[in-house]
Amino acid sequence: MQSSAIDKFIEDGWVILDLPEPEIVLEFRAKLEKKVCELLNLNCSLEDIHERTSDESFNSLHMNIANYFWESEFSIRSGVSLLPLLKDMIGLDIMVQYMPFLRLARPGKEQDNIGYHKDTQYGQTPYELAAHIPFVDLDENTALRVISGSHRLKEDTYKRKVVPPTGFEKNSPQHMLGKPYAPLNLILPDDTMTEPLKMRIGQVALFTPALFHGQEINNGTKMRISTDLRFVNSNSKINIKTGKTRAGYVSISQSPVERAAQDYYSAQEPVSREKVVNN
Repeated sequence: MQSSAIDKFIEDGWVILDLPEPEIVLEFRAKLEKKVCELLNLNCSLEDIHERTSDESFNSLHMNIANYFWESEFSIRSGVSLLPLLKDMIGLDIMVQYMPFLRLARPGKEQDNIGYHKDTQYGQTPYELAAHIPFVDLDENTALRVISGSHRLKEDTYKRKVVPPTGFEKNSPQHMLGKPYAPLNLILPDDTMTEPLKMRIGQVALFTPALFHGQEINNGTKMRISTDLRFVNSNSKINIKTGKTRAGYVSISQSPVERAAQDYYSAQEPVSREKVVNN
């Protein structure tokens, strides 16, 4: 990765890059589109799903294609393809969240978005990295928006927005699709400019979870379809849930030292790693 891209990420908290293997996203886009057509029994494209479904049928469709998305293990295949970028960002020992959210935001439907927020409000840490990957081209009206440099400010710089209860619970279908059961939306200050993450298929936006970002409503003419992969160094100073579960992380890269260390500990008597280190 060019040093200018790394410098931008450090300064602004985000950077847009070309994917090393864009054909993987194009392949998954085709698979998602084919699945949608099968479920709706129609000839359609991802961009016009909102024109073919009611609110009720849309929610059911979203869950069906999200399950298909997770079963296809997009996170692992695309995560491995991103390693040339990730190694420059977070090192060689890399894990990816196994079941990332598949985001569908229809034009003019406020309920499809979760508003402005920071992922650190919801439990993520700055040691993690988000990779925003679209399955459709995103223009200024369709794209997420960010406040550059907001990751370097105090967490209480932006005031909380009062939002009504969602009416659904933790681990409900809505929650699994990426909608917070306890929203922590932020208010966009009147004197603050946001920037759109305008992107085309084949690009990725890498950003820190501490970045102010989001979308209150899709003001474009087509649906935003995207996913947010989450990456972390396996030796980060945080507790990492592991395994092929909704919040679990799985390894996609290990350094030679990490592999040698695992071989060593697996050959020892059952004893904690901490005990060996402390002795």
